[in-house]
Amino acid sequence: QSRDVSPKRGSRFAAVHNDVKKQQQQQQQRQSTAGKESGGSHNLVIGLCLSRRDPILGHPDTVTRQTAFDFNELQDRDCKFVSSTDDSGWLAGGGEMGGNNNSNTCAPLEFESDSIAPSKSEDSEAQNVKSSQKIAAPDKVHIPIIQIQASSSAVVEEIISALARGEIFIPHVSILPEGLSVNGSSPPDLVVRFDCEKNDDSNPEEWPNWCLEFLHNQLYDYFASMGAQWTKRPFQITLARKVRWKTAKHMNMYFSHSEEVINTWREQGPQFLQPPSSKDSLGVTKEELSKPHGIYLLRNGIPTNYFAPNFEPPYTTKMTRSLIKNVVNKSWDAKHRDWRMEAVPRMRGPAKFISTVMGCGNPD
Repeated sequence: QSRDVSPKRGSRFAAVHNDVKKQQQQQQQRQSTAGKESGGSHNLVIGLCLSRRDPILGHPDTVTRQTAFDFNELQDRDCKFVSSTDDSGWLAGGGEMGGNNNSNTCAPLEFESDSIAPSKSEDSEAQNVKSSQKIAAPDKVHIPIIQIQASSSAVVEEIISALARGEIFIPHVSILPEGLSVNGSSPPDLVVRFDCEKNDDSNPEEWPNWCLEFLHNQLYDYFASMGAQWTKRPFQITLARKVRWKTAKHMNMYFSHSEEVINTWREQGPQFLQPPSSKDSLGVTKEELSKPHGIYLLRNGIPTNYFAPNFEPPYTTKMTRSLIKNVVNKSWDAKHRDWRMEAVPRMRGPAKFISTVMGCGNPD
């Protein structure tokens, strides 16, 4: 066994020994930091950005990347129905301005007789929400199509290169909210769902949100070996966390109002996502403006790379319909008539997809 040979405290060598030990610790920390930067895990998301700046209600640093949906129509910023959220406040529609002295902040009220009464611990938590200020943050709302746990910076670069050189078919993406719901236990999170609405009586390019399944299945197939994680359905965004309503009656009124908003959107059909070509486009790249409807690679919710569409319409030809249907159906569980919750066998790259559609036995 090794022994501690450090000099005694009063020794004239103690100071020198301590300096050497401190230098060794600093060097180890630098090596550890360098190792994390070069070879540590990187949590990536490939998805769609739905941020939209609101100069009155939202955070001034929000970048508008779509104008098709104003999620403030769903967010109860005036606190007519919602009594409280967590400290993050409202996440979409411009994000959270911050503070507790404006209409962005909902504080819990006295519960009426028909309310959903919280337990003592929940009531205590609600009072904490009431006394705390909301955390100021820009709108970073996005639909995660797939998450990738990349093992190193080199893998991240490989993923970016593969997307840039067209290994994934990227259509002109259009989306349509399916509905509003809650996730988790009480108090729940408030989410908007974007399920692919499969209909065997119509062509695949007519299915709302087909682009999400089409992209997910390709991305998982190609990047599974690099850490891609199968996404549990439905695709969704979060509007607020730990949401409490004033009473059960207020909750029902809120969902009734939200249903009207979403029905109005649905009457208009799937919408393309693109930033405005005006002064409100501050923060977006020229490629986002000139080649819209693409996808983003995000790190910590912030888009760092944009990939324009490379799969052009029309999507109504026999070959493109077969391609779309074959790729989308890879995540469809025909037995249970629902989207799969776990991974399926892989098929790499556009060449494989095309060869499968065309009936080629050996695409290589």
